[in-house]
Amino acid sequence: MNTIVVQTRISEDAWRLLSARAVHGHQSLAAYLRKILEHDSSVTEDRDALRNDIRALSIIAEKMYDHSTTVDTSSPSNALHRINTELLLLLRAVVQPAHLDVAHREMRQLGLAPWSPEEDTHD
Repeated sequence: MNTIVVQTRISEDAWRLLSARAVHGHQSLAAYLRKILEHDSSVTEDRDALRNDIRALSIIAEKMYDHSTTVDTSSPSNALHRINTELLLLLRAVVQPAHLDVAHREMRQLGLAPWSPEEDTHD
């Protein structure tokens, strides 16, 4: 694998913080920064792929919702139910707990109870 040297300037405070983190992780500063940059790139790619999946599923869910008046939505075999469940699982995989808490507070303000598997009585 060919590598390229990248040089950049950072503040002294940032250098101290990053150096301390590198030492804490038993790494050189260069190795620590390389790990951060490569991991961030991977996370960004994964997040973008999940966003694309969520968009595609949202479009499908909207189409299914338009036809849901003739479909038994209480049936677990229903496509809309499966799509909504997959959307929920995808979103919960990428959403940080703090953001989920914000969404739950907003739901409560709207008079809606947030869903949780413990409260799900529809089996």
